[in-house]
Amino acid sequence: MQLRSLILPTVLARGYPLAVESRLLWYDRVEEYLFCFDFGRYFPEGIDIYFENVGGKMLDAVLANMRTLGRIAACGMISQYNLEKHEGVHNLTLIVWKQIRMQGFLAASYYHLYPKFLEMALPYIKQGKIVYVEDKAEGLESGPTSLLSLFTGQNVGKKLLVVARE
Repeated sequence: MQLRSLILPTVLARGYPLAVESRLLWYDRVEEYLFCFDFGRYFPEGIDIYFENVGGKMLDAVLANMRTLGRIAACGMISQYNLEKHEGVHNLTLIVWKQIRMQGFLAASYYHLYPKFLEMALPYIKQGKIVYVEDKAEGLESGPTSLLSLFTGQNVGKKLLVVARE
């Protein structure tokens, strides 16, 4: 999503924190629902583009703050995966009223574009315009807890499990 910040307008995505002044804001924890209900403070004109991978209450909050003709790319809804009863989304009528386009996608459908992506992204990585954060857990015994942290919003960035050091 940092690549999008170099190209696109107001975007909200889950991942790593970036400057609000750039009009791209990433949030770090699923628990940050309090922030979610204060989108107007950070996005007074609304959200143009949202990368959906949380679902539930987060999606409800985002829909209420989307701009007319906004776009939502949905690749997951991690807050719903382990629930016995999935939460409903209550603001779906806003998709009609605000003419929001929401489309799901699977990364596997785009693997053929990976070489083109690398050609575009690698120069930005080398320039430091795209950075990543690694959330490392040490030892195989940390594996179960580390995996579960993905579903509770306890990790920031790419989750890694270090099982041995050379």
